[in-house]
Amino acid sequence: MTSSLAQVSPPLLTGVAIFLTGSAAALVALHSAMLALAGPRTTLPPRTQVVLPVMAALLLSGWLGWAVVHTHALGLEGPLPGRSSPLAALPTLAAMLVAIGVGVSFLSSRTVRTFYAAMPPDWLIRIQVYRTAGASFLWPFMTDGMLPAAFALPAGIGDAITGLTAPFVAAAVAQGRPGAHRLAVAWNWFGIIDLIVAPTAAVLSGTQLASIHPLGLIPLFLGPPLGILTHIYSLRNLAANRAASPQ
Repeated sequence: MTSSLAQVSPPLLTGVAIFLTGSAAALVALHSAMLALAGPRTTLPPRTQVVLPVMAALLLSGWLGWAVVHTHALGLEGPLPGRSSPLAALPTLAAMLVAIGVGVSFLSSRTVRTFYAAMPPDWLIRIQVYRTAGASFLWPFMTDGMLPAAFALPAGIGDAITGLTAPFVAAAVAQGRPGAHRLAVAWNWFGIIDLIVAPTAAVLSGTQLASIHPLGLIPLFLGPPLGILTHIYSLRNLAANRAASPQ
């Protein structure tokens, strides 16, 4: 793998790093904006309608900042192959623990559940279009030897399918087409399974993605942590809207 790394284009790595960081920042902004727009659709006090989106923005920004700092530290060392040391998995584990903590705290909050239930159901589906970036696992990183096919193929293909189909599923839900609810539920579960398969494939193939610059931002923020949370809230949103409009 080391010899292949020497052939990777530094400008391409820089471009991917900028794209991933920009996408992550955009997701923080979009999630915060969706909460802000959902607030007036609830009967919660006006102060709560303002405070919760701000708190969510600060929490997500802090999480992203930590992930960017870790990824940037790897960038100073140059593009690195996955390290075999067990310590290399610690950042990913930390990110997953943060995601679990955020998920549990949010799901246990009636106020947060009210915000997400108030969102139009297509919002939390459309936002997952960023998952098309998973195709980069296949090219250039698998073809240039940075990622093994045993990881890149299932992770890249699953992410690409999820991202490419997101606009179509969202449109079906927004337009209330027959079977759209079942389609959206199935799509969310496919996305969740993909985000479980990807880290499983990483473990089985020995890929320490968090130790590969600039891809470390994916397991630390963009990938399973934020993606699974978004799918879970989409499922809850769909259920809430279904209960409100059983017809």
